[in-house]
Amino acid sequence: MDESDPEIIFDAHDVCNHCTKARILNSELHTNLHVYENQIYRELLSIKEQNNGNKYDGIVGLSGGVDSSYLVHFLKQKGLRPLVVHVDAGWNSIESVENIYTLVEALGLDLETRIINWEVMRKLHLAYLKSGVLNQDVPQDHAFFASIYEIAIKMGIRDVFLGSNIASESILPKSWGQFAMDGKNLRDIYKHEYLEDITDFPVCSINWIIRNVEFGSKIKIHKPLNYIEYNKDIAKKFLMNEYQYKDYGDKHSESTFTSYYQKIYLPNRARIDKRKAYLSSLIVSGQLERDEALELLNSEPSNPVQERNLRSYVASKLRIEEAQLLELEKLPLKSYKDFKHSIVGMFILKTIYKARILVSQVKKNEP
Repeated sequence: MDESDPEIIFDAHDVCNHCTKARILNSELHTNLHVYENQIYRELLSIKEQNNGNKYDGIVGLSGGVDSSYLVHFLKQKGLRPLVVHVDAGWNSIESVENIYTLVEALGLDLETRIINWEVMRKLHLAYLKSGVLNQDVPQDHAFFASIYEIAIKMGIRDVFLGSNIASESILPKSWGQFAMDGKNLRDIYKHEYLEDITDFPVCSINWIIRNVEFGSKIKIHKPLNYIEYNKDIAKKFLMNEYQYKDYGDKHSESTFTSYYQKIYLPNRARIDKRKAYLSSLIVSGQLERDEALELLNSEPSNPVQERNLRSYVASKLRIEEAQLLELEKLPLKSYKDFKHSIVGMFILKTIYKARILVSQVKKNEP
């Protein structure tokens, strides 16, 4: 990690605040691994018992990436019957689609695919590109989570399982992005461009998330990979051997737009190389040597041929000229705060997160 994160702080030993925090989290997991594993197994057993008589024990989101694919395997291995939900926002790589169908078929699970209206998705992407905000992955991320929540509510399923994990995602600077689930912000960015409200698109408000997700009144989020000794490389090799999993390369490259965003848009526009965060996460979790990571960073996120092909594909999908996409990459950067956003909702959300951290620290210090 370096000063591409303007909020980074280095101590007297040149160790940054991200690594310090991540090492504490990883150390805590390894020290209490047996306790955590027992905890998640009891939790999964309780969920299974609560859903006795129901068709499904919960919903698991599947993108076709390593984390979510391994999570699906893990849940089935523990005897759960999750409904697998995939949200198709129009950018699926061939490999990710093959991974999804191969895995679901092999495990005998039901799959529900929610297909986002492409014309609306296309216009939303263009609205975000023209807005100048940094996080261009918001349209996809918002569609994914809002769709999963919508399906869960519709089917009366309370438990939702996600593949997010500390082992490979403990480091990600807040300055590099923004909270993707602020529906007020998304609506305003869209309206600012088209002078009309967005329709036929799953939009979720922060207030709704606070009531129904954070307080668990209708949906309870579970991240099982945070409670086991999860090694991404080992998980990938296992999936390849057991389910003929196809490796698509970099993290989150199951989406071709995310590949463009991380390999071209961010490096060219803000000199941000997300590999630094992902590789740092693997280093502090003991899954990668620092010298190996530095060697990987010796090469650019994409070579000229890859950059040309990716930009050409994205421009074609969005139905604009490559030259126009290049110009959009050069617009002055704006903050999401330049548009309407949920000020009170975000404050409440941050307060909830801080309170949970405080409660967790108090419990750790109890004899």
